[in-house]
Amino acid sequence: MQQRTTPEDVQDDALLKLLLTAWDFIENNYPKILAGLGGVAVVVLIAVFINRQQGQNAIEAQIRLGEAHIALLQANFPEAIFKSEQVVAEYGDSPASRQALLLAANLKFESKNYSAAQVDFQKYLDDFGSDGPPGYSAWAGVAFCLEAQGDLGGAGNKFAAYADAYSHAPFAPIALKEAARCLKAAGNLGQAQATYQKIVDEYKKSDVARVARSELKQMGVNVN
Repeated sequence: MQQRTTPEDVQDDALLKLLLTAWDFIENNYPKILAGLGGVAVVVLIAVFINRQQGQNAIEAQIRLGEAHIALLQANFPEAIFKSEQVVAEYGDSPASRQALLLAANLKFESKNYSAAQVDFQKYLDDFGSDGPPGYSAWAGVAFCLEAQGDLGGAGNKFAAYADAYSHAPFAPIALKEAARCLKAAGNLGQAQATYQKIVDEYKKSDVARVARSELKQMGVNVN
């Protein structure tokens, strides 16, 4: 039986629509808002837009994560990393903590602190697993850190290991493409060719298969 809509539900929906509209305006006019209202006011608005998460800790964690994003929008990477790490340290395995850990890892990577970024990406995998887009992001993050530090073979094997472990995941063919790219750059042409061929054979309907066919042709391999 369909659940009855109450006046409270209508009010909640109206409030949510209002908050969504307000958030779009904030994103499009961030510099003006920050100049006019100050950072504290923006943090309050971010705190309002927390997807109705329950519990004071969840609210506080989202506010703190919002502060890290504000620092990022101001291009203050050290402050954004610092605030992200505070969220990770203080809010355990909360959704905000998971987001903060990936944010810190990516910012360290962009700052060319690859070894520290790799530690954070690996910590995400160890603590939260490799499921879903965040999990693949962390797994790929480790591989990209290896590549940036010159370990092309290790990076290729790391990408390939994801595809082996999660062959039915939508990211599997992408991981194989990255694996083949790294292995080719490392001079492991036989492994690279086999990996591109695996994409063509097992993920022939994926967009990545077209890239794999092109790479195989350049390597002198006839493909159908």
